[in-house]
Amino acid sequence: MPAQGRRLLIGQKVKFLNGHSIEAKVSAIHTIDDFLDALRSDSDEELAKGPFGNRQRTSSKSGILKAGAVRLFAMALREANINCFSDLSNETRLADAEARVKRIKGQTSGISFDYFTLLAGREDIVKADRMVCRFVAEALRIDTVSPQRAKIAVVDAANLLKANFPHLISAILDHLIWSFESQRAAARKPRPSGRWWKISGFDGTSKIFERSVAYRKLRERDVQTLLQRLVAKDLTYDEIISASESRIDAVSLFEISRMGGATLGYMTNGTGRYYHAVLE
Repeated sequence: MPAQGRRLLIGQKVKFLNGHSIEAKVSAIHTIDDFLDALRSDSDEELAKGPFGNRQRTSSKSGILKAGAVRLFAMALREANINCFSDLSNETRLADAEARVKRIKGQTSGISFDYFTLLAGREDIVKADRMVCRFVAEALRIDTVSPQRAKIAVVDAANLLKANFPHLISAILDHLIWSFESQRAAARKPRPSGRWWKISGFDGTSKIFERSVAYRKLRERDVQTLLQRLVAKDLTYDEIISASESRIDAVSLFEISRMGGATLGYMTNGTGRYYHAVLE
């Protein structure tokens, strides 16, 4: 990921958590220390209800608030002497950080850490979530595979495919698999009638707009595309071009996540200004 994109993401996160006391300028480089300082005045409960807007737990059994896990994740990075993006190139520090993160409740699989390093620009990383595991299992014609086996399979496949696709890397193949499985899952679902997509936009904790669109007018992949367009609306021309030059940037800046819980919904991964769509 180019440095500009990295600074943008970290800057937005710090500004979102700490109001305007820390400027979220693209030219500034914010550190893990800055991030932890922005969290210091709030408890995990306050972060869950306020800035993060997520009261989910890392696990259904004895899990902790994800807001608390974020703090512990950042502390693990700092304890491993990772304080800025350049520190991620140190393999010894990275291995130490991974071991510390895996000790956080609900993080023993290492999937979250893999995703973190992927978003930070590592090209050899695969986030072996259920979508990727399902794809690999079907390709191998077996019922299930472990995340570790799925990750190795995708990395090996990317290396084999490089003979015909020189620019292909593991992270891109991971995203292509996830998109394929996500669209296939959406196509299998029955389309409810008489329901509406509630599409909302936020700047920090302030709602900036809200629209309702009939479900029959927007398929799930259409909603995801709409959310990506809303994200692009808030970027400069240079930021959009930079994000489009590399598929890895597209993953980080424009990725849409499925919201947790029983309600169908999608949300952008932005922080300062972000959007979500929920089926009601």
